[in-house]
Amino acid sequence: MLDWGIPPYLEQLQRTRRWLVGIQDQNRQQDKYLDDLYAFFNACWSLKDWIKKDESIPKEKRETIVRAAENGPTTDNIQICADVANLAKHLVRDPKRSPFKDATIAGAHVVLSVGAETTVAWNYFITHRDEVDPVAALAIAASAVDEWTQLFRDNDVRVD
Repeated sequence: MLDWGIPPYLEQLQRTRRWLVGIQDQNRQQDKYLDDLYAFFNACWSLKDWIKKDESIPKEKRETIVRAAENGPTTDNIQICADVANLAKHLVRDPKRSPFKDATIAGAHVVLSVGAETTVAWNYFITHRDEVDPVAALAIAASAVDEWTQLFRDNDVRVD
């Protein structure tokens, strides 16, 4: 870890935001896009571990933020990121650990644009137990970053 003069958790939050910007460009090879999508979900959920260990945040605030990320009523998208990240990391769900939302990447729509230049965009979807219809992975990603930002603000922790 490099010392950029900012708290470590903020470094990880900024990294997560950069991954989010990267996955907004869905016009590229499928394998590269899917790699970046999984990297976003991993970075987003890893932020919880960075918060747990970052002593620049008072211990009580760290515990409050982590507890809210894991169990809060306003952190559904963070919990979906956790499920996707853990499934990507471990291939199968750990039977000893119940998933937050039982979320998984369920598939993708392909958007083909033909004109002067042909482009292909990948729009991945996630299913989880709280929704009947699949939800756009990009929408979940953006909402998860918003949820983290709000958790920090609610606890008077720097977000930029």
